[in-house]
Formats: sequence, structure tokens, C-alpha cells
Amino acid sequence: MYLFRATNCTYYTRMVLPAYLRDKGFSADIKVSLLTKQRSIAIGRNLVVAGILRPLISNLTPQSQPDEFKTQVNALINDARAGFVGENDTLDDNAKPVREVIQFIPTRPT
Repeated sequence: MYLFRATNCTYYTRMVLPAYLRDKGFSADIKVSLLTKQRSIAIGRNLVVAGILRPLISNLTPQSQPDEFKTQVNALINDARAGFVGENDTLDDNAKPVREVIQFIPTRPT
């Protein structure tokens, strides 16, 4: 788990997934914008996001599907981000990135 600042000075949480998951089609890492350029705020938000992602990654099974996992991560991150913008933040709601949540419909094996 990393807390890093991108070239645009916005802080992100980055979690690298294990190699065995990448071999199954999962992405190499998960990057989540913390919607702030202030390190003091980013540190707290990083803990919130890491607290969401770590259990999800730990609970993955061999039957887990990458698309289903991504949908679940995006939904939970969007919920967490809704609580990020408080009274002291001046973030424009139009500028807030929203992670796409699509309905996952598992296919039946033939």
C-alpha cells in the first residue's frame, strides 16, 4: 500500500495485487484518487481507502472474477468518497471523479 502524489499534486492510494491474481486477469494494482492536494488530509483518507481495499483483496477466492471485483471496488470507493468532501474542502462536485459501477451478470459455463 502506498500513499503517493501524482504529477498534478493530487494524492492517491495505490495497492499492488499479488502476482497470482494478475495471472488470473486482475489488474496489477488499484489506484484511488484521494481528492486532495493536502498531505495531512490525504493521510487520513488513505487509511479509509486501505481499510476498504485490504479486506476485499484478502477475501478473493480462486472463483473470484476480475469484473465482479472491479465493480465491487468501484461501488465501495464511490461511497467512501462521498464522505471525503467536508465543510473545509473546496472541491467542486463536477470535478470529483466517479468510478464506473456496472452491473455484473455472471455467465454460465457451457
